Amino acid sequence: MAVSLDMFMQGMERLDIRDFRRKKIWHGFEYYKSDRKNGVNISIIVGYSDYVDEFVVETVGASIYFNSIEKFRNPLLNKYDLLKSKTTFTISHSFETGIGLKISFPEHIDMFVSDFQRLLENEIFPFVERYSDIE
Repeated sequence: MAVSLDMFMQGMERLDIRDFRRKKIWHGFEYYKSDRKNGVNISIIVGYSDYVDEFVVETVGASIYFNSIEKFRNPLLNKYDLLKSKTTFTISHSFETGIGLKISFPEHIDMFVSDFQRLLENEIFPFVERYSDIE
């Protein structure tokens, strides 16, 4: 049985992603949360390529954006024409686990969700906790 986007999304809903919210982005999912009081935005991205009968996980990463740093950094980057995209972040990291994983059958979704949950607990959440305070 081929894997559909709906099946993949339902599988991703089983993740324990703490207090992050999920949104569908172009060729991926973003899990995000904002701490407006402290001016911190955190984003976890799962990017994939969508083929006829399968998905291939292309990227898994986390980004942390500090408003207090970006308000000084972005004008400087703009001044020297170095800010090329609308997306900026203060700290980011790409994680290798799951990269290139082909999701062709429903059981592959279960395997990816399980692997991704372990990645969240062992690498992504510790990265976010370590770097989400500017102090």
